[in-house]
Amino acid sequence: YLKDAKRLVDQGVDGFAHSVRDQPIDQALIDVMKAKGVVQIAETLSREASMSALGGPASMFDDPFFQRAVTPKTLELLRTPERQQARAANPNYSRFPAFLAQAEANTKRLRDAGVIMGFGTDSGPPGRPAGYPAHWELELLVKSGLTPLQALTMATGDAAKILGAKDIGVLEAGRWADFIVLDADPTVDILNSRKINAVYIAGTSVWASAP
Repeated sequence: YLKDAKRLVDQGVDGFAHSVRDQPIDQALIDVMKAKGVVQIAETLSREASMSALGGPASMFDDPFFQRAVTPKTLELLRTPERQQARAANPNYSRFPAFLAQAEANTKRLRDAGVIMGFGTDSGPPGRPAGYPAHWELELLVKSGLTPLQALTMATGDAAKILGAKDIGVLEAGRWADFIVLDADPTVDILNSRKINAVYIAGTSVWASAP
């Protein structure tokens, strides 16, 4: 909540891994975050979206890209009415869409105001398998009003700076050379981040799509 965020900044917190979701962030919080260099991880929007999506027959369950991230047994579990009903029984379930909308609006405001922002997903099995939420997060950041390039930069170079990691995050001589090769330009359409051709770690190919 906004009041909690203000209290934590006053107490010296270094950054937030989740967003303020109860109301719009005000200028007073923005000013003190900038003055103290408090970091905001980019809102974990995919986490907020999943809180509603996993309470029913989510469309992503039929997405081949999502299906690649989970085992058939996990997919079967996520599709069971019993699990979906259990998620939908959360007393705050009806409020989750509003939480997401508020988090999206606060994301845009913080980014436009120049607050230091990184990238995160709060991913975890079974419903938010590692990998898929990062692409979902990029999509939601763009939906929030960021450009595809801003979202991609937040997830790479900006995130590395926050971590103090000087050898990753950008493609430059002398860096670690972790990168992916895509079949389409993600700065034109952020969904193109999912069209993965090859993955490199430290300049070494570790995965490539079938020819």
